[in-house]
Amino acid sequence: MDDRQPNEQFEHDLVIQAAADQFASSAKYSIHTNPAEERNCGVGHLFPDIVVSEKNSDKVRFIIEVETVGSVTAEEAKQWQAFARIGVPLYLVVPWRVLPIAERLCVAVGVKCHFGYYAQDDTGRFKVVLKKE
Repeated sequence: MDDRQPNEQFEHDLVIQAAADQFASSAKYSIHTNPAEERNCGVGHLFPDIVVSEKNSDKVRFIIEVETVGSVTAEEAKQWQAFARIGVPLYLVVPWRVLPIAERLCVAVGVKCHFGYYAQDDTGRFKVVLKKE
């Protein structure tokens, strides 16, 4: 992971929490988060930002990796490659304005994933949208 500036790390962790809050009411899934450098829930030897498993099961359904403007880079794309090889769907969630850059980077390095984006609303709260393919 790139070293994020403190304000970007704060945003990153707020987006992880916003996504977890949005999807927490799911009757089908349990949401597990790994903000900052925490290692609460791994998949193999990797710790994506969000791990979504079936309720009452260890079966991972998909993972979510959150990036900030400063972490949508070719260097970070190497980590996306590792996540994409896990064998479960990967959602890459980035700020709305850098979504096209993330999409191009994934094509360039051969990362097959789903995309999502986030933005702040008028009250400063983050909203996460997973794109339908």
